[in-house]
Amino acid sequence: MIPAFTFDEIQAQLALLPNASVLSFQQEILQPEIVLSPEFLQQACAWLKETPGAWFDTLSCLSAVDKINDNTFELVLHLSSIPYQRQLVIKTSQPRADCIVQDPNNKNALPEFPSVSQVWAAAIWHEREAYDLMGFWFTGNPDLRRILMPEDWEGYPLRKDYIPADSYHEVKIKY
Repeated sequence: MIPAFTFDEIQAQLALLPNASVLSFQQEILQPEIVLSPEFLQQACAWLKETPGAWFDTLSCLSAVDKINDNTFELVLHLSSIPYQRQLVIKTSQPRADCIVQDPNNKNALPEFPSVSQVWAAAIWHEREAYDLMGFWFTGNPDLRRILMPEDWEGYPLRKDYIPADSYHEVKIKY
């Protein structure tokens, strides 16, 4: 097996990719972390999965974060390399200001991120959950629809500014 890249080598190799946009890199923490621009996410993830020496073959978790105090929405991916027995965190964010949703069916008002489902098929489900509960729109996800909430649910219940309805189909839900 090809020896594993160091995290410094991963950072250096990512920076060499066309249109690379690595915003920050930190490895002096429990799980090393790379912050990327959203436009570079798909390309970086494909490289991290397919390149010998990196081989982050598993998407362990994809989380949507409402950083209301920072006025951003953040996408966090936890990657694992089973062959090299190590983890890596990828983060990217979008400004919150343009994503105040008045009409939950208006995808143009949602924070938009490129789907990584073409890299890891498991991302389809993770992205559906992030869409359903936080309203993150994943361009390129082949099955982006609600997964936990009813199809006609209004809003995104994990957002910090979410105001729950009093009732749903004439059933009182507010307590």
